[in-house]
Amino acid sequence: MRICFCDDEPAMRQLLEQMVRRWAQQTGTACELSCCASAEQMLFENQENFAFDLILLDIQMERMDGIQLAKTIRQRDQRVLIAFLTAVREHVFEGYEVQAVRYLLKPLQEEKLFELLQLAADRAREQRPYLILGPEGERRKVYLDALLSVEAQGHYLLLDTTGGKLEQKGSLGALLQRLDGSFVQTHRSFVVNLQHVVRITRTDCTLDNGSAVPVSRSAYRGLNEAFIRFYRQGIL
Repeated sequence: MRICFCDDEPAMRQLLEQMVRRWAQQTGTACELSCCASAEQMLFENQENFAFDLILLDIQMERMDGIQLAKTIRQRDQRVLIAFLTAVREHVFEGYEVQAVRYLLKPLQEEKLFELLQLAADRAREQRPYLILGPEGERRKVYLDALLSVEAQGHYLLLDTTGGKLEQKGSLGALLQRLDGSFVQTHRSFVVNLQHVVRITRTDCTLDNGSAVPVSRSAYRGLNEAFIRFYRQGIL
């Protein structure tokens, strides 16, 4: 689970890191915690999107406060869970428009934080499956149903998504192990998402964005059978 905590107090960041570590050990959950000292730092380090399962924001920070930061986040990401940390109870009523899931009061109680972390972990398991792609510092969350195709080019993968093309270092075999049954290999260097396939021939298949992906002779039969199984309910 990926968590981001934004607070301008070093002692608070250190305390939360210790608590998250204890919760992860107790529950056996793999956690990756990113801490930011300001709203400006968080926005600078996450310019494309917010590839986290939970974002916890201190409300009272210098310059841009937590409420303003949450509004900026919501302009780019409507799904990520946002919670607030505050020393003032009156702030509790300010987060409805950003769909905050919880408000934790300072001093932070470990029990309350653990409840929030469990909520985020449960939600992460229930939501649409996704991949976290990109190098450290530039990671992006890509939902599997938004991934159209993947092409292997040497030691890199070129991923065609509904939001544009991405490049990721890795192998096609390793990626296939992380994909679900919607994905089928059409060629030794290509994989397609059946959700986006609209036409198949013996030489290529056409995706719903108009692009074409090559189909090898050895892969055609398996691809065609997988396509039929996938859309069996809609076949006349």
